[in-house]
Amino acid sequence: MINFQPFIFEPGITYHATIRATDSELERILDYGAQIEERIKLGLDRTDVEQKFHKAISKEVHNAFIDKLMPVIFQSINRGVVLSK
Repeated sequence: MINFQPFIFEPGITYHATIRATDSELERILDYGAQIEERIKLGLDRTDVEQKFHKAISKEVHNAFIDKLMPVIFQSINRGVVLSK
């Protein structure tokens, strides 16, 4: 079964994060994204970096509800990484 929850929430969350984040915070998010891409290309585990990436986006939204979603997002990341192998 495919998990579609991230597709519902992520565009809006990401939008608000980009508006509220400082330039250095955006750089950190983009750096995590680059690290994820590199790990995928090299066939390396990206779980930790993906969690940092999503946590950084969550932090910049400044919304307690999104913080409470992080365990669900982390579960989705873990499943996605396993399924992509």
